[in-house]
Amino acid sequence: MTLSVRQLKFVEGVALGKSHAEAARAAGYSPQYARRAAERLPKCKGVQDAIEATRERNLKASEWDAVRFLREVERGMKVAEEKGQMTAYANLVQTLGKATGLLIDRMDINHRGVDLVAALAEARARAFMPRDERGQIVDTTFTEVPADPARRLLED
Repeated sequence: MTLSVRQLKFVEGVALGKSHAEAARAAGYSPQYARRAAERLPKCKGVQDAIEATRERNLKASEWDAVRFLREVERGMKVAEEKGQMTAYANLVQTLGKATGLLIDRMDINHRGVDLVAALAEARARAFMPRDERGQIVDTTFTEVPADPARRLLED
């Protein structure tokens, strides 16, 4: 399938990391039609194949692949360890784990049986408790504040 000039520009934009809408606008589609083109073009088999081929060509041109990436991470880990930069070393270990599939970012949200309003109120209360210079809570008791501050002045 032969692609039009606009389709080729769209393919290049997507392959470079632009969103489909950005790539459509950059390819010359009008702002009104770009949204529709962004939905339609990626579904076209010829466009899909061209995006994949362009990404592969760009990857080869950059000479970066999984092996080189892993070597660079391991080299960085070695340098970080030699220089005693353990935070950098730990970050690179985490990067290596993610790249090899050993570590997966995951968020687990469990809201059953949790009173979110009460939990937020407790968190706010803890956040505003008085603390010493080390950040430790110094006093967990508090005195009741009169409803009318002017009356408090009169009582003193």
